[in-house]
Amino acid sequence: MVVGAGVAGLTAARALTQAGLKVRVLEARDRIGGRIHTLRIAAHPPVELGAEFCHGLHPVLRRLRLELGDADGKHLLLRRGRLIDGSRITERAMELMAEPEAPDQPIARFIARHARGVTRTMARSYAQGFFVCDPDRASAVAIGDMSRVGSEVGDDLHRVLTGYDTVPHRLARGLDVRLGTPVREIRWSPGTVSVDGQGARAVVITVPVPLYDRLDFVPRIRPRWRALQMGNVTKVVLGFRPEVPWAKRDFAFLHAPRAAFPTFWRLAPFEVQTLMAWSSKRLEGDPVELALRSLSRVLHVKHPERWLAFAEVCDWASDPWAKGAYAVTPVGATLKQAHLSDPIDDTLYFAGEATEPGYAGTVHGAMLSGERAATQLVATRRRHAA
Repeated sequence: MVVGAGVAGLTAARALTQAGLKVRVLEARDRIGGRIHTLRIAAHPPVELGAEFCHGLHPVLRRLRLELGDADGKHLLLRRGRLIDGSRITERAMELMAEPEAPDQPIARFIARHARGVTRTMARSYAQGFFVCDPDRASAVAIGDMSRVGSEVGDDLHRVLTGYDTVPHRLARGLDVRLGTPVREIRWSPGTVSVDGQGARAVVITVPVPLYDRLDFVPRIRPRWRALQMGNVTKVVLGFRPEVPWAKRDFAFLHAPRAAFPTFWRLAPFEVQTLMAWSSKRLEGDPVELALRSLSRVLHVKHPERWLAFAEVCDWASDPWAKGAYAVTPVGATLKQAHLSDPIDDTLYFAGEATEPGYAGTVHGAMLSGERAATQLVATRRRHAA
């Protein structure tokens, strides 16, 4: 049995099926994909309300032979009321994230000691935005590890041209997936498990960190997931008409670190005047209005809503089956995170982006975790069979 039809659960289910095991996937939502959620709008490119970019191209994604486009370009930064080319400043902020090593400390403290001026401001904004964390509490060591490991697959950005939901749909082909089936109780003993009355020999659990507290384990297990926190993202899609005054301006990203929505990007390589607004801050007020106000500030354009054709909001904290965007490691919790994936009595197995420390918060991290859980389970079965 696999709990959750995000990419971690689907990857595990596919690997287990290929190993000759009978597998059933239980998914609470009425769709597969989890925190991959692609919005389809008529006569418009796919819009990603969840996971959006391929950062580099990890081998697990490369195997899917996705149709990709270049999503990177110039970064413009609002500094002292005017837009400047902030590409080098952004690059330095990203490089800084890869430097921290033990002993652990809050990433904000590390940034304060190693950066000055606009670089410090941008680095803090990048830590808060990209890693969806409170910089005063998040582990610098964990962020450093993720940044160094992530750089191994490249820093270039790609967009899945057919929509990111291509990934879960390809993984789900031929699998037994039961939608609209939230799991409440997991009764288990070594070698046998009952998931809401459905029997199996083992279960792979792939739910986001906050949802573990909704699962009733009988007998109880140690709540190892409480070592982590859940960061949040609010994404606002702003679809503008073609005649916007900034149409010919050269940028891929806009940064205004002190705005409610500190980051915007275009849907490159698609040539549409749609901007994605991103904020990991706690927002007070209507997200669309706050995004438009932030955009007005950064582009010096009054009332950008005059060109607005549509808007969509996705606040992942309000999603009942996610309760946030992705996992955050607090100071001192890196060793505990390393043990999140430890199986229990060859019966309970764990996957999901949070259980893959070097790649937490990424699609390929979720896929790697699913492959790892399947490998653990198959190895156990073979050992018992021998």
